[in-house]
Amino acid sequence: MENKGMIRSTLAVIAGYAVMAAWVMISLGVAFLILGEKFIFQADSNTVTGGWLAVEMTLALIGAVMGGMVAVLISRDHSPIPVYALAGLVVVLGVGMAAADLVLSGDRPAQVTGQEDSAQVVALAEPDEPELPAWHGFTLPVIGGAGVLLGGKLKRR
Repeated sequence: MENKGMIRSTLAVIAGYAVMAAWVMISLGVAFLILGEKFIFQADSNTVTGGWLAVEMTLALIGAVMGGMVAVLISRDHSPIPVYALAGLVVVLGVGMAAADLVLSGDRPAQVTGQEDSAQVVALAEPDEPELPAWHGFTLPVIGGAGVLLGGKLKRR
């Protein structure tokens, strides 16, 4: 019987994460289409606006709350353990990705010198990535973890 509970808890974490990921991808895509590039990017640059950051963080918080609710719903016994596991997963993966992005951001070739191999030329030909503030990558995991805990608490009531 204990094994069933562990399987259900694991499925609760996976389903909560899947709901969060689906919500964020779909809602940000729709927001991008509705708001347009002029709202998202500063004029003549790849730097995102404060308005877009606010929209993104709000949608991420909503997704995290939904993920926490789903984790509680699937665990059935309203145990907080799947919610804590999901919140921990969100924070650890998010901070890890933010740290990796910070480390790898300096590894891109700066200019074409004629000495590049084909992989470097392809990397140079790719469009520029959006420029985000340094705090951005570390803030989203905190918002996500807090949102998951909030969603779990709301659903357990």
